[in-house]
Amino acid sequence: MQNDTAVIMLSTIPGLEEITANDVKKLLGEFQVRRAVPTPFDVRGYLLIEVPFSKRIEVLSKLFHEGRSFEHVYEVLFYHPVSEHTLEEINNLLCGEEVAGSIERLFSSRYMTFSVVVKKEVECGFTSRDIAASVGDTIVMLVQKTLGFKPKVSLDNPDLCFMVQYTERYLVFSLDLTYGVSLGDREYRRYHHPAALKGVVAYLMAMFAGVDKARRVLDPMCGSGTLLIEAAYLNPNAEYYGVERDKNHVSGALLNVEKAGLKDKIKIIHGDGTRLEEIFPRNYFDLVLVNPPYGIRIKTNILVLYEKLLISCRKVLKRNGKVAVVTPRIRALIKAVKGTGFKITRKIKFFHGGLYREIILLEVG
Repeated sequence: MQNDTAVIMLSTIPGLEEITANDVKKLLGEFQVRRAVPTPFDVRGYLLIEVPFSKRIEVLSKLFHEGRSFEHVYEVLFYHPVSEHTLEEINNLLCGEEVAGSIERLFSSRYMTFSVVVKKEVECGFTSRDIAASVGDTIVMLVQKTLGFKPKVSLDNPDLCFMVQYTERYLVFSLDLTYGVSLGDREYRRYHHPAALKGVVAYLMAMFAGVDKARRVLDPMCGSGTLLIEAAYLNPNAEYYGVERDKNHVSGALLNVEKAGLKDKIKIIHGDGTRLEEIFPRNYFDLVLVNPPYGIRIKTNILVLYEKLLISCRKVLKRNGKVAVVTPRIRALIKAVKGTGFKITRKIKFFHGGLYREIILLEVG
């Protein structure tokens, strides 16, 4: 690692790293991002960026206050290829001058505590707990050697939380700057829909769908309003409409929209998302964003529901309009597309909520 370079790692949604990279490069454009590497060190769900060390504090401030496409922020203190896969190799690598310099910088008081979290991505003859204990001993040794005191471990409320990622090819030693919190948590979320998308997923989906180019956007099954809210943060100049048939969800969405400060931008309507032509004029919307139901509790057949949804969307879309659908029921959606006048133009697969899902972008064929 170069001394004039700060290496920062962001956790995001596995499968959506490329979209996150585009968003972060746009966010940090003024700070001269030297590199942006999706899926670094062979680990999905992360993005590594390199920026001038002199801009480190300003970059972190920007990420913390304005970032919406990631959940956690780490400062990478050291990384190195591995080959032996032994605890001795790990300790020898972490005893170098580079790690010692970071330890000296971080432990500014003898009363500071620390913890070690390990994410092991390779099968070997020892456990994550073995790595954590060994790395903890190494940190104590380095602090004693460089600063003259013995720091204490705190698993409940540490001042410093170190993360060790151990893969087939790399050892990565980082400081978790967001320990105990997630930047993916949204303050506006006062009402929780049981099948709501994470705010990060909704934001990245809106970006993937090209909401920045839309003038009028619809979510025909808006639930608690997450997709519309995140889209409005991306493009505050568009008009947003949500339709929801459940009155409780309508009330919840209105609560979230108001908390987000967007009640003048987003209109929530009680209605049927498969009968949109009864609510809106034809050729009205540029873009539809939708996270339709997919679970076993749905009374109607999923394929029939998706067909009705797409047929209704077609009636209120402009001729060059687009629909972005996110669902784990990928086969049902692809089957539903046939005969509705749409064609699939782009899709991306990701992992969220214990399920593999796809965002599928449709255009009028």
